[in-house]
Amino acid sequence: MKHLPALIILLLFTSLSLPVKRKVWKLDTGKSEVYWHCDKHWGYTHFKDGQLYMDDAGKLAGRFDFDMQLFEVKDLDAKQYGTAKVILENTLKNEFFEIEKYPDVYFILEDAWPLNDSLFLFQGDLTMHGNTVCIQFPGKIFRRGDTLKWESKKFIIDRTDWGIYRLSPSHPYPDDEHGWTVTDTVEIKINLSFF
Repeated sequence: MKHLPALIILLLFTSLSLPVKRKVWKLDTGKSEVYWHCDKHWGYTHFKDGQLYMDDAGKLAGRFDFDMQLFEVKDLDAKQYGTAKVILENTLKNEFFEIEKYPDVYFILEDAWPLNDSLFLFQGDLTMHGNTVCIQFPGKIFRRGDTLKWESKKFIIDRTDWGIYRLSPSHPYPDDEHGWTVTDTVEIKINLSFF
């Protein structure tokens, strides 16, 4: 028994020094999107690039870079409300997200914990508007043929946590029109595909 601590230390050292195999899944940007719903409007945000990493133990990590030039408003029909759609999209890109000043919008997945047999709680850092905030949301990851799918449940973020105060009812902006506000909360749902 006196050799037990030394044996445990040896096993621990050996396990730490073994290389961990890591599978890399590439994001299919053409089949991946993030649904958003804020106030009366809804639409999708798309990606420039992304990778999901999974090691032998099932631990997940990854990085996903958004393409804010592809930020879409979908509740306005392009034929019937083409001008209004373009104006709203440009307002969101340039006045809310200020993408020329803050072009980098990305999510870094740090960890995931099982909630039940099919659902996980994901945690990571979302960076936008020059600020980084840790977020958590429930979802699932599953295989479908040769592809991997990652789908979240709908969850809520508060845009003011990232300093996006334009038309905020809780953080009046100097040149906002008096009485015209947009909700601080945004409903999000992710739907990602990997190969």
